[in-house]
Amino acid sequence: MPPSSTRSRSKGPFITIDETLAICRRSGARTQISHLKTLWPRNWHKIAFLEKTLFAARREGLDFHADRYPYVASSTGLDSILPNWAYAGGNAEELRRLRDAETCAKLEAEVARKYTEPDFWARIQVAGVTEPTLRAEIAGRNLQEIADAWHVRPFEAFRRICIEDELRTTGVFFTMSEENLETILAWDFVMVASDATARNITGPTRVAAPHPRTFGTFPRVLAKYVRERKIFSLEEAVRRMTSMPAQTFHIRDRGTITPGAFADLVLFDAAAVSDRATFADPNQFATGVARVYVNGVPVVENGVVLPARPGRVLRHQAN
Repeated sequence: MPPSSTRSRSKGPFITIDETLAICRRSGARTQISHLKTLWPRNWHKIAFLEKTLFAARREGLDFHADRYPYVASSTGLDSILPNWAYAGGNAEELRRLRDAETCAKLEAEVARKYTEPDFWARIQVAGVTEPTLRAEIAGRNLQEIADAWHVRPFEAFRRICIEDELRTTGVFFTMSEENLETILAWDFVMVASDATARNITGPTRVAAPHPRTFGTFPRVLAKYVRERKIFSLEEAVRRMTSMPAQTFHIRDRGTITPGAFADLVLFDAAAVSDRATFADPNQFATGVARVYVNGVPVVENGVVLPARPGRVLRHQAN
């Protein structure tokens, strides 16, 4: 199953959707379109064309699914806003270009031409920062705020962060539409996924200001899009999180409560489950989850993470 993360989504997301569907059609391979979304306000109105294209492909019989996280912000490396030529040769060459005044001027001009939103820099929030002193100063702040505090142009603030943190900084990008998010979630071939790295709120895997999807994705769907917005039923939401991905990726004996299957269970209060992680304070576990079992072993009880680690790597298995 070839995955597609719809590259170049900010410039022409539907060029890559067409490309993905063409590969699916010509190869006959099952296909997953990951993180299906419309980035930047200039693309929001294209949701109707996206819907028309995807539903036509489903009627044609193409075997594909998609996934989506329940937030209007994405997260990736802070330097992802640069043009592709900036990355040629790896990190050392990228850093050399950022340190060179003439090359940096070209980079700044190209970024300005590509991203024309007047509040562009305010839409980018610094998330993970490796360098401790820099982390304490900028994590959780947007690039416009940082630039104003440093009395420099936003691109100069961006450049300094990339250099001082050696390109290890991640960002949160507020570029999506809530209306489009709800539209995509309602499509019956879209499953729920977090697109998040495995992290904890303490210890070595903690990040100062990660995307809240790390801790909030699934309870947020249950609270906001089932209980409040009623995008789909509770049963359908659970299916999108469990049996649907297990069946799509041919992961046997997972995703259903049946005799002989692995006992991966989450016991939650449907009337109370809710995400607490926010963009301002993302390192928070959800509420309303009573117990979690992995392979039949309890790993969470009443909000307390237990020491057992019974998990295993899940691998695709052919039919």
